[in-house]
Amino acid sequence: MASLAWFRISRFRRVTALATIAAALAGIVLVRASHARRAPHSGVSLAAIDPASTTVSFSGSGISGTFALSHASVARQSPSSLFADVRLRAADAVAKERAPLSMAIVLDTSGSMSGEKIDRAKKSVVRMIRDMRDEDEVAFVRYSDQAELMQPLARVSSVREALIRRVEGLRAEGGTHIAGGLTSAKAALSQVATGRVRRVALVSDGLDGSRAESHQIAMGLAESGVTTSALGIGLDFDEAYMSDVASAGHGNFAFVEKSEGLENFLRKELVEAATTVIDRAEVRFALPAGLRLVRGFGGDARIEGNDVVVRAGSLFAGDERRILLELTPSFGEGAPPLLIAPRLTWQRVGKAPESISANALQIQWVDDAATASRSINGEVFARAMSVVASERQLQAASAYGAGDGRRAAALTQQNEADLKAAIAVAPPAATAAIAKQIDQYGKDDAVFRSGVSGSSAEGAQKVKSIYQRDSLNKSRSGSF
Repeated sequence: MASLAWFRISRFRRVTALATIAAALAGIVLVRASHARRAPHSGVSLAAIDPASTTVSFSGSGISGTFALSHASVARQSPSSLFADVRLRAADAVAKERAPLSMAIVLDTSGSMSGEKIDRAKKSVVRMIRDMRDEDEVAFVRYSDQAELMQPLARVSSVREALIRRVEGLRAEGGTHIAGGLTSAKAALSQVATGRVRRVALVSDGLDGSRAESHQIAMGLAESGVTTSALGIGLDFDEAYMSDVASAGHGNFAFVEKSEGLENFLRKELVEAATTVIDRAEVRFALPAGLRLVRGFGGDARIEGNDVVVRAGSLFAGDERRILLELTPSFGEGAPPLLIAPRLTWQRVGKAPESISANALQIQWVDDAATASRSINGEVFARAMSVVASERQLQAASAYGAGDGRRAAALTQQNEADLKAAIAVAPPAATAAIAKQIDQYGKDDAVFRSGVSGSSAEGAQKVKSIYQRDSLNKSRSGSF
């Protein structure tokens, strides 16, 4: 992968070398100290760029947003990777008459949920059912070794009391089959009438071997307009599994060490679903020759034909989603400037699809890296490094949980170095959040180096907290 370090900064006497940053983004673990070097003053003014040259805006009925590039030019001889930062925001106002909700609750009732966990879970589900409006629809799935659709989708007013009695009679027994529970939820929501907000709330305290299957189910649900959120209870569930399901489903991921937090999670799911105003938000642009999509963060980004398609899913009132794209250019002799013309498509819940096109952004080919460095949009670059660092910190948490504290510490130190470099080019308004992220990673590093085992209760709690925090930072701002 080409390097992402397009700058040399005199006020930082030691910075991460070009090869270090490039390898970091490829997921290769390198120790910062072995690759650091002094950066001579290049004389490049990083304030030369007009941010407007790298940003276009969307503004439509109930939604607004921006599409911004990390820089406006790349060097012909050594083209560097660049980022596209997509941000979408739903209007704050909530319609007086909200769209009705179709909710599938998917609850783990395996043997590990016995005792306080299942008792608290039942009370939380009962509260959610009581809080739903009469015209809403509810389906309820319990799963252990097998999944059971205890309540097919029906109007809440017609099944509320009977369903509450069934939930209160649940017992915890058997193993765990998460994919089976999601499959039953998908079937339950398959016949929902148009104009309704559709959502799945998955709750589990365990793990199984069906992660790839569950990922595909959640992704399929998202493509059909259904949001899937996932909550892990306790310290034994697989945080990578559950956060992956939530990411594929465009929903929320959280964990609660004690089961009393389940009620708050379900309440949040109900509030977000009840205030959902935008559905199937999608940004699409033709991928110009000479540009390749490497990966996306925080949303579903894929190639369809000649287009890059970025799906953000649904947004509740006031919600802001962000999706980061990593792109790699390759110069061919006589290659024209790279043009990106994004188009936003969305639906207000219960309404017909709408779309709007933004002005095209142009990426110029230039002769040298110094000229390219002057085109950096420091704010976009800082946001991109924040997201990339979160992706890497998830790797650090996994390494620590698997007993490799040394690798976890090396990844975390690499994050701190790259984020400090991002601060050096970011405008003042963008530096506070990055500084908080650096501070938090310093605290993570202290735990990784403390000798506390990642498999202990304290270590497991740390791993799951990192997954909750950094998974959120990839798709929404504000977790630091």
